[in-house]
Order: sequence, then structure tokens, then C-alpha cells
Amino acid sequence: MKGSFFLKMAVKNIRANKQLYLPYMISSVLTVAMFSQMVALLTNEFVQERNPTLSTLFSLGAIVIGLFSFIFTMYTNSFLIKRRKKEIGLYGILGLEKKHVGRILFLETIIVGFGSILIGLLIGLLFGRLFFLLLNYLLQLPEVMSYTTSWEGMGMTVILFTVIFFVAYLYNISQVTFSNPIKLLKGEKEGEKEPKSNWFLLILGIGSLGYG
Repeated sequence: MKGSFFLKMAVKNIRANKQLYLPYMISSVLTVAMFSQMVALLTNEFVQERNPTLSTLFSLGAIVIGLFSFIFTMYTNSFLIKRRKKEIGLYGILGLEKKHVGRILFLETIIVGFGSILIGLLIGLLFGRLFFLLLNYLLQLPEVMSYTTSWEGMGMTVILFTVIFFVAYLYNISQVTFSNPIKLLKGEKEGEKEPKSNWFLLILGIGSLGYG
């Protein structure tokens, strides 16, 4: 099969499932924009020279938003792939091999991931100056904190969300590889599993909340 066939299938799938992909992309774009803004603060020369505490504060903020972005993107991706299991199962019944389905999913991930990262960065740049004006107003510092475009921050954002979307792709592939087409056809009707308690995460969450 030609590569153009898989690309057309990927684009067609995204359009056909726009009611699922649109909220997924919007949430991804917003998380990219939030993280890019926090990194812009972290790499800002004024922040680095003004007070070491500010750098530490924004570093913690970037870590928290990065973790939130990973968890939230994986959760929304899990919801999306679950709703598409029936469709993916039909591919297997119609004769497509798992490697072909994996290739389609890979192209879908590239299109959605690249689009989300690009739009998120553009929104971050667009509202960056407004965000800095708001911070200057709230902090009332004697010296105005100017907004500067940080290529380092943009690079960190691209790397982080590339990794996140790649992990999401690996998760989707695992759903296809370890399931037969019949099971995938019934996957959409499966209920959510009851979450298991984890004392370590509970203590870590309480400790983080108390430290914050």
C-alpha cells in the first residue's frame, strides 16, 4: 500500500471523528499554551536576574503544568481511543493488518500533535504580552517585566509535548496490538474500571499540597 493511502485514511478519520478530536485538540492546545507561558516566565531574563525565588517558583509551576498536561492528555486520549475501538476493529475484519492500523494511528497522532503544538505556541505568543502586562499589574514591581520571545522555552514546549503525544501513540498501539478485532468491536461498550486506591500517591499528593 502507498503512503498516500494511509495519509488519506488518517485525514478522513480525523474528519469523521471531529466530534471526538475537536475537544481533544482544544484541550491539547490550551495545555501547550499554558506550559509555554510558564516556561516564558522561567526563561525570562528579568525573572532570572531579579530574585532566585521567582525562578524556583516558576520552575515548580512549569513542572506542575507539565505533569498536569501529561495526565490530562493521556486521559483524554484514552477516552478518545475507547470511543474508536469499534472503528479500529472493523479495519481488522476488513483485512487491514495491525501494522497498517498502527501506521494510520501514527499519522493521526502526527497531524493532531503537530497542529496542537503549533496552534498552542501561536496562542501563547499572542497572549504572552497580555499575560506579562497582567503580571506587572498584579505584582506591582518597581521595574517593569518585559516580555521576550524565548526560543529555549519554545524548544522545551515542543520537546515535552512531542514526548506526551508519542506516549499517547504507544498507548493506542498497545490497545490495537493486544486486542483482537472482535474484542475491539465491543470495546466501546466496556464500562470504566473502578480506580484502585494508592496510599503512596495519596501521601505524595497531601505532601505536595502542604508544601504548596
